[in-house]
Order: sequence, then C-alpha cells, then structure tokens
Amino acid sequence: MQEHHQVAAAEWEGMVQPEINVEEWIPVRSDYLAAYRYDPSRLYLDIRFKNGAEWRYKGATPRFLQTFLEAPSKGKFFHKNIKGHFQSEDLNKA
Repeated sequence: MQEHHQVAAAEWEGMVQPEINVEEWIPVRSDYLAAYRYDPSRLYLDIRFKNGAEWRYKGATPRFLQTFLEAPSKGKFFHKNIKGHFQSEDLNKA
C-alpha cells in the first residue's frame, strides 16, 4: 500500500496537486458525469454519473487525473479514455 502512495507522490512532481479528500465528491461540469473523487494512495478514480450510478476505476495515476480534470468535455474523455480501459467496480453493488 505504501508503495502506491510513494509512486503517486512522485508523479505529482511538477504539477499543481488538486486538493484531495478521498471521501468528498467533487462536482464536475458535464452533461453526463456529476462528480468524482480520487484516492492517490490506491490510485482509485471514482465517478458519479448524472443517473446516480457510481463506479470506481482502478489504476488512475495522478497525471491521468490531471488530464481528466483539464479535458474540455469530461463525458467525451470518459468514453474515450476511461470506460473499458481500467478495471472497474460498481460502487452501488459493493
């Protein structure tokens, strides 16, 4: 577990690190996605959809999170770069 945190911390070098609270959902501007939260120690990117579904995507690096946050369209980014590219877990069924 500690190894992941060290890798994640090293990846933030040279980037502006967003404030991270792994329990808090952060709203996003999107017609498709409602919010996200990120756990840098486990590299989990959780996404809440407008329809209420919540999914966890495993292996999302800090650099990937930054790219997601900078994307002009979060929904398009999700479909092109997240869906089907990460091991995922339905949080509503967990």
